Amino acid sequence: MEGFGGCDVADLEGFRALTVAGLVLDNRLRDRFAGMGDDRKVLSGAMTVDLVPGRVVMFARVECDPSEIEHWTEVLESEIEQMAMEGVLESEIAGPRKAIDVMLSNGIDRTVFWSARLARLGML
Repeated sequence: MEGFGGCDVADLEGFRALTVAGLVLDNRLRDRFAGMGDDRKVLSGAMTVDLVPGRVVMFARVECDPSEIEHWTEVLESEIEQMAMEGVLESEIAGPRKAIDVMLSNGIDRTVFWSARLARLGML
């Protein structure tokens, strides 16, 4: 897992931007991995952590064996650096927008939505 960026918890616009950037990063990483003939799982997004109270931080995670951590950390850092330099293209936002719309339509305001996601925290 690689952490980067961040904003204050109260910065709703920053949180939204980090959320969309995480979805875009996932898509970029999947495309990059597919080009390498690899279909490993990735998960990027924005979250709060106790190490930096009051802040939302961006993270990226690639599923790999412990012996491969250094290699995949370099791949993540490379993609994150490229995104920081290029920004997010308008064409890359359509997919994340649709994903967010699906989340909202699936009942983001319902307890079952969040309980399913909280149950996954132990797997990270």
